Amino acid sequence: MRPRNSFGLVILGTALLLAGCGGSQSTGNGGTSTATAKATVTATSSVSPSTLSLAAAGTAYLADVAPANTAVAALATQADAWTSSTTDAEAEADAQPTISALNALETQLEGTNWPTVAKVDVETLTTDVGQLNASLETLSTLNFLDEGTWMQGFTSAANAVNVAAGEVRHDLGLPPAS
Repeated sequence: MRPRNSFGLVILGTALLLAGCGGSQSTGNGGTSTATAKATVTATSSVSPSTLSLAAAGTAYLADVAPANTAVAALATQADAWTSSTTDAEAEADAQPTISALNALETQLEGTNWPTVAKVDVETLTTDVGQLNASLETLSTLNFLDEGTWMQGFTSAANAVNVAAGEVRHDLGLPPAS
């Protein structure tokens, strides 16, 4: 049984956390370069055998998070349509594309050789994305009494992702998410 309306808003807030609206980054020479990331679920990994420059890392980050943001936004739209008759199994089925996208994001974040300035914050973000994903993976096990606790845990995980993503964006010279 799903709560009405509030669930989708919490999920949508998560989509805006990772990539935000800012697409330009500092190149270190006073100019800017535009880092565009096509928001498709089939984006390729930014894995690189050598440490990325800040500019390349910013571009890679935006490309890596775009599919997750797209999936989270789609889930938020679906969750807004959930009613008290939506089953937990239906909710988790709706969440499967997001769970897959977040799993892929974790893999990409772990597999990229980030600049030293960003490594610790990327590791924190990776952990936080994993915790957020773990919350989604438990949707089918909820009962009426668990919903409030689940929502608190999910919101806490989303807030942690927000903070970590902000730190990574700062480290990579990206504008704050807006």
